[in-house]
Amino acid sequence: ARRPRGCSAAMATPGQLQMYNKQEVGEMFGLDHRAMDERTGQIHRIHIYPDEKVTDAVVFQIWLEDHTLGNLLRMELLRNESVLFAGYKVPHPLDNMIELRVQTLPKSSPEAAV
Repeated sequence: ARRPRGCSAAMATPGQLQMYNKQEVGEMFGLDHRAMDERTGQIHRIHIYPDEKVTDAVVFQIWLEDHTLGNLLRMELLRNESVLFAGYKVPHPLDNMIELRVQTLPKSSPEAAV
């Protein structure tokens, strides 16, 4: 049987395909251009952005962290009576960053709660 044009004889195994998305050691433990704050042009580990849609809410972008810290912060923030909402997400698995969203009562601030 003939192979269609453009098909190579060797196919990649699932183990080989996983290696393409593997992060380099420097990407896991060092900040690079992806952690640059657009407002200041500087690289920081934590960026704080006010939420434009919700009052008394802030989005924290925390670099070099994953679900371990995100879930811990969310659980502890929800124990605080002045916190109305606390949640996190990992926008992209290769960026090694979490976005923590916190909304508080008007008498407090998200920065103080965190």
